[in-house]
Amino acid sequence: MNNVQVIKEEIHNLKKRGIKIWTESENLKYKAFKGTINEQDMDFMRNNKLEIIAYFQSVQEEGEIVLKPEHRYLPFPQNGIQRAYSLGKSDNLKYGGVCCHTYMEIEYQHLDKERVESVFHSLIHNHPMLHTVVYADGMQETLKELPAFSVGYQEDHDFEGKVIGQVRRELEGKFYENGVWPQFDISITDLPEKSILHFSMEFLIADWTSMWLLLYQFEQMYFNQEQINRPALTFRDYVIHKEKQKSKPAYMEAKAYWEKRLADFADPPRLPVYEKDERNKKTFRRLFYTLNKASWQEIKRKAGAIGVTPTAMILSVYGYVMQRWSENKKFAINLTLLNREPVHPDIAAIIGDFTSIIMHEVDWTDFQECCFAERVKQVNRNLFSEIDHASYSGVEFLRELSKKRGGNSIYPIAFTSALGIITNSGIELNGKYVGGLTQTPQVLVDCQAMDGEFGLNINWDIREGFFKQGIIEDMFGCFTNILDKLAQRGLSVDSVLNREIPDWQLKERMSANDTKKEIKKTLLHQGFLSSLETYADRTAVADKERQLTYHETGVLVSKLITGLNKAGVRKGMKIGVAMNKSVEQIAAVLGILFVGAAYVPIDSEQGIDRIRKITESADIEFLIVDDQQNPLKQEFRCVEFSQLTDENGSALELLGDAEDTAYIIFTSGSTGMPKGVEVSHAAAMNTIIDVMDRFKVDERSSVLSVSKLNFDLSVFDLFGMLSIGGKIVLPTGKNYLQPELWDELVTSHNVSLWNSVPSLMEIYIEYLKCNNKAASRAITQIWLSGDWVKIPLIKQIREVLGEVTVISMGGATEAAIWSIYHSCSEADYARKSIPYGLPLANQRFAVLDQNLRDCPVEVPGDLYIMGSGLAKGYVGDKVITAQKFREHPQTGERMYHTGDLGKYLAGGEIEFLGRSDFQVKINGHRIELGEIEQALLVGGKVQHVIAFVHQGQIAVCVCGHPEQKNELISLAQKALPTYMVPKKFLFLEELPLTGNGKIDRKKIIAQFQEHPVNLAEQASAWSAEEEWLRVIVETVLEQKMDDKNKSFYDYGADSLSLSRAVNKILSIKGDCIAFDELLAQIMNFPTIEETARYIESTSSKYSA
Repeated sequence: MNNVQVIKEEIHNLKKRGIKIWTESENLKYKAFKGTINEQDMDFMRNNKLEIIAYFQSVQEEGEIVLKPEHRYLPFPQNGIQRAYSLGKSDNLKYGGVCCHTYMEIEYQHLDKERVESVFHSLIHNHPMLHTVVYADGMQETLKELPAFSVGYQEDHDFEGKVIGQVRRELEGKFYENGVWPQFDISITDLPEKSILHFSMEFLIADWTSMWLLLYQFEQMYFNQEQINRPALTFRDYVIHKEKQKSKPAYMEAKAYWEKRLADFADPPRLPVYEKDERNKKTFRRLFYTLNKASWQEIKRKAGAIGVTPTAMILSVYGYVMQRWSENKKFAINLTLLNREPVHPDIAAIIGDFTSIIMHEVDWTDFQECCFAERVKQVNRNLFSEIDHASYSGVEFLRELSKKRGGNSIYPIAFTSALGIITNSGIELNGKYVGGLTQTPQVLVDCQAMDGEFGLNINWDIREGFFKQGIIEDMFGCFTNILDKLAQRGLSVDSVLNREIPDWQLKERMSANDTKKEIKKTLLHQGFLSSLETYADRTAVADKERQLTYHETGVLVSKLITGLNKAGVRKGMKIGVAMNKSVEQIAAVLGILFVGAAYVPIDSEQGIDRIRKITESADIEFLIVDDQQNPLKQEFRCVEFSQLTDENGSALELLGDAEDTAYIIFTSGSTGMPKGVEVSHAAAMNTIIDVMDRFKVDERSSVLSVSKLNFDLSVFDLFGMLSIGGKIVLPTGKNYLQPELWDELVTSHNVSLWNSVPSLMEIYIEYLKCNNKAASRAITQIWLSGDWVKIPLIKQIREVLGEVTVISMGGATEAAIWSIYHSCSEADYARKSIPYGLPLANQRFAVLDQNLRDCPVEVPGDLYIMGSGLAKGYVGDKVITAQKFREHPQTGERMYHTGDLGKYLAGGEIEFLGRSDFQVKINGHRIELGEIEQALLVGGKVQHVIAFVHQGQIAVCVCGHPEQKNELISLAQKALPTYMVPKKFLFLEELPLTGNGKIDRKKIIAQFQEHPVNLAEQASAWSAEEEWLRVIVETVLEQKMDDKNKSFYDYGADSLSLSRAVNKILSIKGDCIAFDELLAQIMNFPTIEETARYIESTSSKYSA
């Protein structure tokens, strides 16, 4: 490594630690926080002084700027950030519709309107950007003739603040159109003992430092009568110089650095925002925080002690707060840099927008609060690495990221540090800053930090109408609380964080989880003995052909007990039940439990290989079967039910303990090996007793038991009813899933309780509607669980069956049937989805993030279940049991990781968000498949939609007709981002179901492989409008386009090239379409077909 490289790296290392060195009149200067610089650093500067000065001189000579005063009034291009701000004014862009603008109020003892106006006339003359017009086409031009400028004036002698308030409302959100002058306003309000200067300016012409410089020069000219010379350097010279630097090695190195990061660059923080943002909300509000000088010095001292800059410290606190409220823990923040390169002696004296942005990426995954200092150091290292490569701007990076991802990449969380700028530049104002507001297009939160003799000021400027109620206040409260702790002496950096959520949320959560209830631990079948004694002559089980009383059922069970004992079944053994739904099946389950064994339901229709895995992992003694021709006999040890009931009956006695295993239900496993969930008597009965008590189920109740034995809803059907003298009604035979049979049984047996997955209820309701059978029925309660409960279904139930009670329940097989419930009402109709609800008795829920911390309200996380319903684990698999059943990191309580996603709502209820494995990523975009399904269900045009990924594209299977395709596409385009609009469709008359009545996704995907419908493949011939549009886009992109439905981004488009295409289109179409509207349309729907359709429809409106 040569000496120049060594010097460069050492300077870089010093910079990382907050030590700034520079040259001034052939002298070497340095600046550092107290305690940061050491003797080794001083030796480096002493021993290498000449080499360091030479290095700085070489860098300066390489980037020497050329002044061209003769070109001062010629048009010149906007720089990257100006272009971004200009485009962001479009009302059609996401988070757009506002200009990048600041408003300030500064208090003075007295201001004379004429003198103020005179001073600003001089300042406008001195600074070309103050008389420059910025156009929508990406160019800007300094006006040669200075237009007249007037300062507003008003009096407010009543001192009620009404006049100031009116001016504030007019200016703080003012929209400055492109192509007009001026891009700023100055106004004065005279009060009895003071004057307020109202300062409003568009960032397109001046960055924050420039505005502060402008106000400083105003004070020097107004109060001190100083003359400010016109700088020789212009902002135009600087912009053109910067563009030329893109051919230099430093720029190419920076570009390579950022391009390497494109492939896996993080998303922005996913914060709780309204899904349908209020586009008409173009107002911002400010949350304000201040620290006095002594407190701010303490924070700077702590930063220096760990070798980081104050900016890195504040940024780390900001990032920490964002990750607490963000669904993703690895994300990037839009970081604003106020850096004007020292290319000329006049550089500090000119006005212009020197702002650039970098994308600051940080990963908070696996972070522990006790290690905050180390994380701040990492942020500091990342920050300096990113700043070192800032010559390739964040605007350019986002343009390339948009290309790669096939859509406009927006990072709406911003951070702006102006720390040290006022002090370092010597532009401290004499006037008193009393308030203001900043707004930025496509930014939802902008944290701005500024310091000076006053101490530390931090603003959060927030765009209104996007964040859910109370979210920002909670976040800001957490942010300021941490800064307050950092400002305290005696507290280390590692001790200022805690894992707690806001107090009001903690109280709600504790209340929701306060579910303690005295429930005696009993055996599953224990209640059957009581019912046998009390309700001997009442019907216990019925199907279409027969009915058995409790006495008759007891006799059958007693005979089975004899047969099982004779077959060698002993306490603790596992017996498989491979029988069809029938009276005998129920008797078999009861008999197994009465001999102290556990039953293992086995669906004989599943593959032999899977049954073999089940019998081996559960150590099953034998299978009870009901069919002499049962093919399972050839492979497994099977005993027919009839063979076990030939003997005389035995007494029904209770054996074993409530903590013994009652049943093992096998669920699908991600490894291909089914997982056997081992549930105790006590766990299952805790749920059963609670729901019967909670929902008033008694001996008069009867349930239609449509669920198979290997689906845990059947556990309630059997043991809930039998324990209180109720009736189980069984649909039997091969057609047991036919709604006609269900309705016959519901009617003939006065079924009062329906308990099933939602899809079976949908089938039943549809049958009743089609056959005009909405007559009065005995059903008073409907319990739906095991899948999404859709709001349209609740409406249809009420329309067809009247005012029945509808309960949505959820949970997991691993937590004894159900763990959570929600009573559905008309209030739910306005929701996005039916809430998951509140925990059942002796059960608790937690929504935890990746670091196992409680998620704040509205923040999605992983659902965990705790309490009395938890299963023992997975039979024969200690590894997976340990993975899924964990200890709570704070309480040590055992909890089950469901694999589902959810979030807490204000009030304490949980909203279910789907399976975590239903989240996919396509072209860098995170996509929740459930969101696509919900969007296409809006309006009730179709009843079922299943979304999935096929060959890297979004595909959907719809229960409907192909004629609905265009309508569904239109619906998706209105509700979803372009990258989430389905590209492939499959229409089926009905969707296949699993044996448990759930929609069978695997079968749907298999059918799709055979019959995919691709929009591109079905594309019609190119229209004349599409053909001329293709010529324009091909010319701009220098790419041949063979698919009118393929995204422009896939052909290499970016915002700049799309702007050029819009200009060419409008040169042909004239003024019939607004530039920003067409640009927004193309960026949001970037295909030839969509663009042509929009142009045709818009042109026809104008021509009409």
